[in-house]
Amino acid sequence: MAAATVSTANVLITAVEHPLRSPNYRLWLIGGTISLLGDQFYLVALPWLVLQQTGSAVVMGAIMMAGAIPRALLMLMGGAVSDRMSARKIMIATAMARTICVTVIAVLVWLRVLRTWELYALAVAFGVADAFAVPAQTAYMPSLLKREQLVAADRHHCWSSSSRVCDQDAGRRMGLLRGCDQLLVYHWRIVEAAGPT
Repeated sequence: MAAATVSTANVLITAVEHPLRSPNYRLWLIGGTISLLGDQFYLVALPWLVLQQTGSAVVMGAIMMAGAIPRALLMLMGGAVSDRMSARKIMIATAMARTICVTVIAVLVWLRVLRTWELYALAVAFGVADAFAVPAQTAYMPSLLKREQLVAADRHHCWSSSSRVCDQDAGRRMGLLRGCDQLLVYHWRIVEAAGPT
């Protein structure tokens, strides 16, 4: 027993370089945080726009649920695709798709020709993009860092994306639950908007 204690005392513990010292990781973290901020603006702006256009809380809840359904149904597939394809290319493609959708909606609002079905299409497109973007972001992080830096990096990733599951494997398994809890919230909003029966 004493020999084991002595041998462990002689082992030199090497310090793990902090993930924020990696410039690629810093850029990825900053970009992800900015993207998350944009997503939060979208989550506020879309219901506001729907209420402004339709005046109906039921339509608002239905449109938000239209975005949650593809997210819930496709999140696991998004994780599987991220494992087999370049996570970086998936992140770029989904960011471009969301940018195009928001730009089209902005132009339609500016021209005053926006219709309700286009808001449904935007919500579905965002839901599909999120279903692939979220797992891709989680799958991309290990390519930026050394294995021993991942634990510390997960803490930063959790902080910058608090609404997302941070453990890679659990994120893929639990992705469906994230979509399902959003479905329940949107369903509750629709039921609440309908009023007492």
